[in-house]
Amino acid sequence: MDDRWSGTAGTSGQGGAPGFGPPQPFGPPQPLAPPEPDGRAARRHLGAYVTSGILLILFAGALAAWITDTLIGVGIDADALLEGLVKNDPRLMLPVFTPYEWAFAAALLVVGTAALTRRRTARGAALLLAFLLLGVGARQLGGLTRTEYRDTMFAAEHGTLIVLTYAFAFLAAATVLTLLLTARERDVPREPVTGGRRAAGVLLILIGAVQGFWYARGLREFNEILGPDGGRGAFAEWWHELLNINARGGYGASAGFTYYHSAALAAFLVVGVLLLRGTPAARGAALALLAISAYIQLRELAGLDYGLLSEYYKDTVTGWSITSSFAVAAATLLAITLTRHTPRHHAPPPYPPSPLP
Repeated sequence: MDDRWSGTAGTSGQGGAPGFGPPQPFGPPQPLAPPEPDGRAARRHLGAYVTSGILLILFAGALAAWITDTLIGVGIDADALLEGLVKNDPRLMLPVFTPYEWAFAAALLVVGTAALTRRRTARGAALLLAFLLLGVGARQLGGLTRTEYRDTMFAAEHGTLIVLTYAFAFLAAATVLTLLLTARERDVPREPVTGGRRAAGVLLILIGAVQGFWYARGLREFNEILGPDGGRGAFAEWWHELLNINARGGYGASAGFTYYHSAALAAFLVVGVLLLRGTPAARGAALALLAISAYIQLRELAGLDYGLLSEYYKDTVTGWSITSSFAVAAATLLAITLTRHTPRHHAPPPYPPSPLP
């Protein structure tokens, strides 16, 4: 019998006497196995990821239910609906929430499903969506402080249900943020910040800056159209629409274009900086944000009448606006490509130094 397993050759005591003291190891130490397959969070964060995924999917279902209810109410046929989903045609306006909310509902479903499988990328994406959702809920619930809002909502047919929906949105977002902000893996080495990842960060900042410029210009033009009797000043008008759920419209389940577009612009700048810094959650947040933006931009470009493109460019401002739209769409797709996955190669710990004789 091999004396390594006999209980004598592998033991030693003082002076090397056999049979005394704990067994001494023989051979090189076994390398540690990787804690989890590449791309998945540590198992100790299972509860945080699964809970977050369920909450995101639940609100995706709630938002989809409101969109469906509105579709049934306005009676849009299937052909017009499909055309409106893929093309922003001014002659065919869908009075059904906003394109941001359509994309937001899809993103909640996809990211929630990814969180259920503990994908590391889902953490950053879920945090981004949760921040957006927190703002949606807070904005809607802020109306409860006004008597007019309470009287109108609780007297409306679906008013109470709308309030409950956004109360759930606020609580769900706060829960997701609490769970995933604490689900950091400090023992896992950071992914290297590649040149492509830095370039993606720069592109996100540029996208946010360009879109912010055109949005601010549009606000100023809108304010000039209103005239002195209806204007508040460009910034004040934007701030009013961003925070006031009843700005220029009735109370409803939609958070409106102003909130989502403004939040997306801020997110481009913040996530771009986080990518440059190499923050672990930035990649997932960037992919979720870019996916939503890609849908919005491509839908806008699909709605252009390309037969009139030369006419558009006769006006300098319109021409620059269209050129910017093409540039932003291209930058969005390029940023998605650059924000690709960098695998984490597991390296076993080095062997300890041999003991001195």
